Amino acid sequence: QEVVSVLEDLLGDLRQWDSYRRFAGEFLALKRLQEQLRDDTQPAAREVLGRTPAELPESVRATVDRLSRRQTEISRQFERLLAGMQEMRAPLVESDPLAADTLSDALELAAQLNVGVTLREAGVEVESLRLGRAVELQERSAANLGEIADALAHRRVSELARRGAQLREAEEEIKQLVERQRVIADGLAAADPSTEGGRRELQRLKEEQRAVEEQTRRIGRRLERLEAEEAQPPLDRAGRSMDAAAQAAEAAEAARAAEAARQAQRDLEEAGAEVGAAADQAEQDLLNEQLAQWRDEVKGIHGRQEGIMRETERLGMIRREIGQWTRGQLAGVQSLGERQRALVLDTAALAESAEHAKGFLLALQS
Repeated sequence: QEVVSVLEDLLGDLRQWDSYRRFAGEFLALKRLQEQLRDDTQPAAREVLGRTPAELPESVRATVDRLSRRQTEISRQFERLLAGMQEMRAPLVESDPLAADTLSDALELAAQLNVGVTLREAGVEVESLRLGRAVELQERSAANLGEIADALAHRRVSELARRGAQLREAEEEIKQLVERQRVIADGLAAADPSTEGGRRELQRLKEEQRAVEEQTRRIGRRLERLEAEEAQPPLDRAGRSMDAAAQAAEAAEAARAAEAARQAQRDLEEAGAEVGAAADQAEQDLLNEQLAQWRDEVKGIHGRQEGIMRETERLGMIRREIGQWTRGQLAGVQSLGERQRALVLDTAALAESAEHAKGFLLALQS
């Protein structure tokens, strides 16, 4: 029954994490759709340029209608994503404040960038046959959608990295406190309260115990902010044991002080183990987040390369059938080369970010 309970809890955590990650992936997918639509709108813009609606062939009008419907659908998907983020944010405030803050930041960024308005304006421009202006708005919309995806993915990565580093730092400090506490306990056990020197030593150890107690409480406050809940009970017990040890040393009760100090040492060791486990989990969460982010980015690169390949095949077919390209098609070839070069740079940047995953790195370099 305990195993079943733990597995159910883990499954719930994974579902929540997957739902949160889904937004970053869907914004990236929406960005790719918008980029593809922009690429499809550019040749239509050249066909429409300088013509009235009545002068347009039926095939061109049908193409413009399809472009308009696709733009409207992208706008609808964006609004659905915003609504889903707003709905998910409320329950995350208590269970995962970092995720809630990240969603809030992404929603605020979407409002600042006026993404919804830009998407709708692009649709209006397509319907009005102002396709040159529509391409500009589509370009801006794709960039804005990419910014939102970055806000969802990268902020969480940086926050998880920061939290993991701070937990490791706290773990190391607790290890140092354990050693100081061991020295205090040994000193209290060896002190002889029947002699003047022994009583002075007890007073010195009392002051040292108070200093360690204060540092323990400071670490506890930091861990509370880092949401390392499992470490709080043993740290609290350690603080109480240290207080008891200091009081016993003040009263020259060396044996009782030493016993309390030993208990504080054990409590600190337990707290250190809990903080280490929390740091391990933070590092695992970071790796999961990075892997999901890399997965989404590789999907994006794959989709862009497929689009370039299709356009290359189309232009090649035109060249074979007609024997030459029009001026607009030549401009398309130049644009295609620029897109391929941009993809090289983005793939190299992704390879650099994944430098620690050697097998992954080799595939990206290839």
